[in-house]
Amino acid sequence: MGRPRKPRPLKIAAGTHRADRDGGAAAPESITLPKCPSWITGYGRHMWQTLGPQLVDLKLMSTAYSQAFVLLCRAYHDWRKATDLIDKHGIFTEPPEEDEVTGKTYLPAKTNAAVTVRDTSFAQMTKLLRDFGLTPSAIGGVTPLESVEAKDPMAQLMDA
Repeated sequence: MGRPRKPRPLKIAAGTHRADRDGGAAAPESITLPKCPSWITGYGRHMWQTLGPQLVDLKLMSTAYSQAFVLLCRAYHDWRKATDLIDKHGIFTEPPEEDEVTGKTYLPAKTNAAVTVRDTSFAQMTKLLRDFGLTPSAIGGVTPLESVEAKDPMAQLMDA
């Protein structure tokens, strides 16, 4: 399995975009942040409201990508809630049991179920962040766009 594709806006920003290798995928018709679904609450809604506008500014968000963003926000919500539960109740739900005669532990402690939820949500979040180009490895080759002043071609010839 190879590396996932870099999003087109990041290729353009990095100066590596080539139309002949683009695959002919059409650009999104509108670069807007759709309305947050009502069932996205808490931490997920906060992520929608803070990261969503940043993705619009980077031209990485449109209504066509909203389902992937919904999954990202939901995974973030689940990860934060599971982390809160682990912080409150600990990694283990029951301490290990000891043998009364020898005093040695013979049953391992039971792991909090929130640990599994946290780890799974983290893996989903990492993949989705990479898809949006928001990890250091995904965005490492991007250089900021410089503002280019529009000059009159005739003025450029006269200055030379």
